[in-house]
Amino acid sequence: MEVEEETEADTPAEPEEEQEDPWERRRRRAAAADDLPGTIKARPDMPDMAAAQSSGVKKAVGWLCVAALIAGTGFVGHFYRESIIEALPQSQVVYEALGYNFAGPLEGLELPEVTSTRSLENGSTVLVVEGKVANTSDQNKRLPTLRAELLDADDQVISNWTFTLDLGVVAAGAEVPFTEVLIDPDPRAVRVEVSLVDSAAAAGN
Repeated sequence: MEVEEETEADTPAEPEEEQEDPWERRRRRAAAADDLPGTIKARPDMPDMAAAQSSGVKKAVGWLCVAALIAGTGFVGHFYRESIIEALPQSQVVYEALGYNFAGPLEGLELPEVTSTRSLENGSTVLVVEGKVANTSDQNKRLPTLRAELLDADDQVISNWTFTLDLGVVAAGAEVPFTEVLIDPDPRAVRVEVSLVDSAAAAGN
């Protein structure tokens, strides 16, 4: 009895496996992710590093733009530097980095009028110190740190503190007022003295 040999042509071909559409696979994965609990989908306690880095980059780019503007404008940046510094006090740092030499930090600054009043409010003694920083020079000046001292009848310092003013620069020939309030000062204090302090030196201390 003859047995016929099967050939490859007689063997039924296996059905080819269908290739899944990549877009369909992505859609199914997205649908599956939507079914996950919220605690798995996100980690709200993790800091947004991208936002923080973006903020730092924007700040650095801003300073580079200011420096490039001052350096690139040449004539305008030079002859209108005082107006630029008055409008944008932080730009003085850029000018100094470009080699501009400004007068000493306290040169031309004075405290022409400093007064103090003491009152009783709601059972507490309130000491109010008022004055102004005057710029007698012909250049805009950075406002320095101010130091207040309480002195007793023997002119001995009882206590002291420093404070700063919100305005960064006082224009040439201008004045900037200040008010400092102290609650329940030492009862031995009979006098208040206010002086100017180089901000860089104060930061170093």
